[in-house]
Amino acid sequence: MTLRKKIFIPALICVSLLFSVSTFAGDPPPIGGDPTTDPGGTPIGGSAPIGSGLVLLIGIGTAYGARKTFQLQTEKD
Repeated sequence: MTLRKKIFIPALICVSLLFSVSTFAGDPPPIGGDPTTDPGGTPIGGSAPIGSGLVLLIGIGTAYGARKTFQLQTEKD
């Protein structure tokens, strides 16, 4: 198996998993009767979106790991 296939297959699996995670997210619960909200109706912890940041961090980490793996392979040759 060539180096290109060794890197491409795990990267394809990671990207597929990242895109499938967003399909599990449903609509947020109504603010009125949700026990996890404060009396003002704002969700606990505020309304800061963290999903996009996590995807970016995972993507950057994957790219960094792939780069390091590629560098180690080229050093051996």
